[in-house]
Amino acid sequence: MKSFPVNWSVHELAELVTIKSGSTPSKARPDFWGGDTPWITARDMKTPHISSTTASLTSIGAEKARVMPAGTVFVLTRGMTLFRDLPVVRNTKPAAFNQDVKALISNPNLDANFLACTLIARKSELLQTVTQAGHGTGRLDTEKLETFPLPLPPLNEQRKIAAVIATWDEAIEQTNALKDALLRQRDWLRNTALTGRKQESAWKHVPLSEVMTEHKLRSSGTEEVFSVSVHRGLINQVEHLGRSFAAAKTSHYNLVQPGDVVYTKSPTGGFPFGIIKQSTISHDVIVSPLYGVYAPATEAIGAILNAVFESPRLARNYLAPLVQKGAKNTISITNGRFLEGLVKLPTDPEMQTRLAETFKVSFKEIGMLDVQIELLRTQKSAIMQKLLTGDIRVAVGEEPNDG
Repeated sequence: MKSFPVNWSVHELAELVTIKSGSTPSKARPDFWGGDTPWITARDMKTPHISSTTASLTSIGAEKARVMPAGTVFVLTRGMTLFRDLPVVRNTKPAAFNQDVKALISNPNLDANFLACTLIARKSELLQTVTQAGHGTGRLDTEKLETFPLPLPPLNEQRKIAAVIATWDEAIEQTNALKDALLRQRDWLRNTALTGRKQESAWKHVPLSEVMTEHKLRSSGTEEVFSVSVHRGLINQVEHLGRSFAAAKTSHYNLVQPGDVVYTKSPTGGFPFGIIKQSTISHDVIVSPLYGVYAPATEAIGAILNAVFESPRLARNYLAPLVQKGAKNTISITNGRFLEGLVKLPTDPEMQTRLAETFKVSFKEIGMLDVQIELLRTQKSAIMQKLLTGDIRVAVGEEPNDG
């Protein structure tokens, strides 16, 4: 068992917190709903701090629920399979919560920020206790949560540790905000420029087959196997999925050259007919033979199509008339059929080049921010593990007088 600093103690969580359950006021009472009190459910637990929720309660509805003060730590205990991580959040204003969520009320010896940091840092241990409940939803056993061991430094050290970790949270939030702003900028450019409304004579609808061809090149057996992600485009399969799902022999896999466009027919999220991405990898890679791989007529056309099909709406509008969906949500579309739809593109090569360069710069900027966000998260995770086990100590002053 790991040893901790001499002035630290180890407790079961139930010794340090009171665990409260939430509830759902009657949905048959419209006077309970639509007020100023946030009502936290699983769908709201996607950011560390919650100020607004998808549903809210009136003062009458709040009387039928349990309202917790700002700064309470909430943990999702039912419906865990909807999340990769352990959802742990804090509310920035008084809030109620439903029965899928537990509120953890710290006693005077436990700082709530320190508690939240500890639960997030040790999420893998907690997620190992999740059991499968009805309808395939995971459940975090409350008894196991209560007996979860928590190493506890003195209160002033808890507060200093939480403050140090908060600097990484702030940096991550600021970088994410910048990324969101750049994404909104790209959405605006796509929605205005790609419609061609201001220059109708310079745009026309063309079959995708006029600007892209399926080259049908195959693996040489030496290339890395890649998958396709909504947010990251073409990505090494092991990096993306944690392990390789490729066949033992990959000679029948499709070769993807730099600039090729790849169509995967797997529905995901806002892309019910599959996703379309251009390879920005600087070398040849391979993908599953189930994917369609196409060479654009020019580098600029490929970059424009990449931006067009980044939009869930535009991708859906293009693919919907071409795809046949099976009884089990399977997608039936041949690689040749994929090219039969119409896309609206600028006809002037100079305009194509200008648009393409603008989009490529945007993708590069956001890619750099993604790298920065991942680096910050890695740094945060590493420092949390050291601080929360006492391997690294923070300098603290005298214990504050709270009385």
